[in-house]
Amino acid sequence: MRLYKITANDGTAGSETHWVGSKAEGVAKRKQLATEGWTRKEIDEVEVEVPTNKEGLLQWLNTGAC
Repeated sequence: MRLYKITANDGTAGSETHWVGSKAEGVAKRKQLATEGWTRKEIDEVEVEVPTNKEGLLQWLNTGAC
């Protein structure tokens, strides 16, 4: 399963992380973060492949990948 991790980080203590399920949701979330005052260079999007089988998902969760 493909998810997108949207991170807004201003280089200090301020940061936000959001998970979305599609590129369209990612665009909407980045737009929302921009209207909240985050600059474009502070917002990052990473595509993450999440395993869907039970063993793989538990391993992914336990490694702190999220």
